[in-house]
Amino acid sequence: RLFQPYGPGEDPRRLIPSAVVALARGERFPATDGRQVRDFVHVTDAASAVRRLAVVGGEGPYNVSTGVGIELRQVLEVVARLIGRPDLLALGAR
Repeated sequence: RLFQPYGPGEDPRRLIPSAVVALARGERFPATDGRQVRDFVHVTDAASAVRRLAVVGGEGPYNVSTGVGIELRQVLEVVARLIGRPDLLALGAR
């Protein structure tokens, strides 16, 4: 089970890419208050874990994650700061 993978090639309708696109265009990004907690794992890390499981083998379900939850607001604040548009992040608007 993959927990919240993100990275290149991600569906643009998902949270991180939709925020990146809107903020990079200079558009306001309305979001919830962002208190939901998720465990995001980068696709390269997820691919490495799946590859290891394929080589080693195993039975039953495996969780592929970081094991650390983060509030969505923290993720969005980092994205907005990196793009240089924290003023356009509208937490609580949805």
